[in-house]
Amino acid sequence: NSRTIFGSIFIPGVSPDDVWAILTDYDRLSVHVPNLVESVRRNDDGGTPAGSGKNGAGCAGDGKYRCRLYQRAAQNIVGFTFGASVTMAMEEKLIEGYRPAAVSGLERGASGLGQVARNYIRDRRMFDHEEYGGKVVREILFKLVDSRFFGAFDGTWKVIYDPSVSTEGVMLEYEVFVKPNGPVPVAALEWRIKEDVPLNLCGVKKASMEVGLRGVMDYRTRGKWSSVVETLEKGKSENILVNSDQTKIKGKNMFFAGYRPVFEEWEEDETMTKYLP
Repeated sequence: NSRTIFGSIFIPGVSPDDVWAILTDYDRLSVHVPNLVESVRRNDDGGTPAGSGKNGAGCAGDGKYRCRLYQRAAQNIVGFTFGASVTMAMEEKLIEGYRPAAVSGLERGASGLGQVARNYIRDRRMFDHEEYGGKVVREILFKLVDSRFFGAFDGTWKVIYDPSVSTEGVMLEYEVFVKPNGPVPVAALEWRIKEDVPLNLCGVKKASMEVGLRGVMDYRTRGKWSSVVETLEKGKSENILVNSDQTKIKGKNMFFAGYRPVFEEWEEDETMTKYLP
């Protein structure tokens, strides 16, 4: 009396950060996903300048964030409409690639936001460099905590950028294991969810292309994000940027933030002692 449902969609012309920003815009997912009536976090303030929410679970979108998310959807099954609601435990995971840019909107003053933006510019230029580009995989795991309608509602959102497959966009995958709780037949529930999954994937695709990282960041910071980033990109703070002469840009900028290791050649008998004060 249970089903596993899977769906995927390719989103052209966006970065992994654009898709990730939409998926981690938890309190506004009902704006992006067509059949959601309500989406709101429980017992969390969205993060602080130090990156810790009231529950010590980080800042939404940082790749380590955890929260409880309440969602309510308008569903029509076997001839009647009901508001199926769930509370889920959400957990972000970075599988491969760089750390995403993340702000809570509670950063104090320009300096706090500026530091995030500095890392954003630096890491974007590093990843545009041909020597640094690579695969990016991020996941959001969700697990049912409470629902009148479901005995199980557990699954994964997965964002994949794989340059060996395509450099023109991002693959988004969705998988959910569902089990009804009550008189609703599992076959009817499966049909309804299978109808909704393509609509929801298309909604995330549309939002990723039209809103993306910059739109989400601007909403959280009341437009300050774009202003700070544009100022830095114009070269008013060149000292914190990667030297443009050392960076080859191929095509348009696909990456917006991140960290990758830089490897140096070591002498056979060399240790870290040489570099310590």
